[in-house]
Amino acid sequence: MTEMGQPKTDSTTTEADKGDQDNRPAIDEKPILRVIKKHTNWKNAITKSDLEDAFKHYDDVLFELYMYELNMMRFQRVHDMNVWERQRYELETQAMMDEIEEAKAEIAALESQLKVEELKKSRKEEYNILASEIKQHKRREETLNEIAELGKDILELETKEKELDDIYKSRLDKINQVLTVIANVQKEAGYDMDETPHEHTRRVSSSNVDEKKSSKRSESTNGHRKERAPQQWDGKGVPPLWAIAEASPDVLEGYVAAVRKRRRPNRIGDGH
Repeated sequence: MTEMGQPKTDSTTTEADKGDQDNRPAIDEKPILRVIKKHTNWKNAITKSDLEDAFKHYDDVLFELYMYELNMMRFQRVHDMNVWERQRYELETQAMMDEIEEAKAEIAALESQLKVEELKKSRKEEYNILASEIKQHKRREETLNEIAELGKDILELETKEKELDDIYKSRLDKINQVLTVIANVQKEAGYDMDETPHEHTRRVSSSNVDEKKSSKRSESTNGHRKERAPQQWDGKGVPPLWAIAEASPDVLEGYVAAVRKRRRPNRIGDGH
């Protein structure tokens, strides 16, 4: 302490002391100055031995002290209220921070639940799509019945295919026989086997042209023109090539039968 009664200032004042000084309530200096002034007047009156003036200043000092005490009580009350409010604020702040942390934890849990629900929803939508597609298809029993029917159809088709193959082979054999007979007929008719079809056609055409010319000459000699009847085979002897070419299958079979009757035994293409 100094001689004036003031606390000695030290450069090593702690931060806690500074905090206490900052927390001190603000005090109005006017009341304390008035108390000091009244006390000084009272002291001077006593020094002068003026009792009347001393009692008067004494009452003034008591009044100022009373007023100063009221002010101090009011300031203390305000200070206590501020401290209480600060403590309550800190408690409420801590409670709010705890609630915030709890809310964050709940939000995180809700987010995880939301992801799970979204996954369930997407899977449910996929399930509904698959279910609708499955409903569009027939039932398993119906599908198995259709497969069995298809199996029967396949067996029938295979049987028909085998029958058609047999028919095809038999008809191919008949065609080969017919071709053999035709070749024999051509040999008997004097058809040159080394002659190409084009040369044969030209030769036949030239012979037909000669026949037409001779017929025209005969018609011009008789003085009138007669319409030529279409060529027909009388069924005797070997059928000509034009008759074989223009004949229907039934007629061709008749030609073959007629030729077979006239053929010599052990000839190429003989079926007996």
